[in-house]
Amino acid sequence: VAILYLLGVPEEEIRLDYDFTALHEYRCYDTLNDANEYFSFLDEKYPGHTRAELVYIHLTEYGIDPSKIEKLREIMLED
Repeated sequence: VAILYLLGVPEEEIRLDYDFTALHEYRCYDTLNDANEYFSFLDEKYPGHTRAELVYIHLTEYGIDPSKIEKLREIMLED
């Protein structure tokens, strides 16, 4: 879920994708709920940011090089 936000996928599309996937898989935990808890933590720590920005901040805070994040975006968003 975090990667989808990082790539700029709109939240409604992420929810629809999750719901569609959930129809075909047995889940013993609620991944979307877990993601919302993660974002609640980040919202408190860094108020006023989009979810994409929160993921970016969190990744760079833990030492991920911003150029690697941009490379991931380039690869995943190729035409």
